[in-house]
Amino acid sequence: MHTGESVPLSVGQFIDCDTKKDKSCHGGWMTWAYDYLIEVGGLESWADYDYRAFKRECHFEESKVVAKITGYKEIEAGAEAEGQMMAALKEVGPLPVAVDATAMLHYHRGVISGGCSSKADRVNHGVTIVGYHGKLGEHGAWNVRNSWGTNWGEHGYCKIRKGANTCAIETFATYVEF
Repeated sequence: MHTGESVPLSVGQFIDCDTKKDKSCHGGWMTWAYDYLIEVGGLESWADYDYRAFKRECHFEESKVVAKITGYKEIEAGAEAEGQMMAALKEVGPLPVAVDATAMLHYHRGVISGGCSSKADRVNHGVTIVGYHGKLGEHGAWNVRNSWGTNWGEHGYCKIRKGANTCAIETFATYVEF
């Protein structure tokens, strides 16, 4: 989808159609969604397949696909994750990640640096890292876009401490290949 044009992509298609492993509005996993996209041939635009905040009958049409992926990469958790995530942000763009969202529930502004678990088995929400502040090894912050609307946090965004696996943000990072 490297056309230079920004096209809002369908969330509704995932909710309605990606049901083999993912659980619609009741949770799922990023890599399962990528597997679904590869299997069906891609994703429709938001304009062709809108989001309704509840599960409907799937009405996916392959002829309306506007985005395709050929695969995905998972960034391995551990000491090298921060640097790999920073490099991937520069090379491929925003990174979907899983986090423990406990500290995000009452977030308004500032940098989240605690109030959540760094353990992999505590992740419960998906967000997107869109940028960062600070050099490798410095405790800067990841700039994170959330899906809870623009009235949440800083117009739909928050900052989470970088380099410390705060809220398990450096545990499950992925990106797609085109």
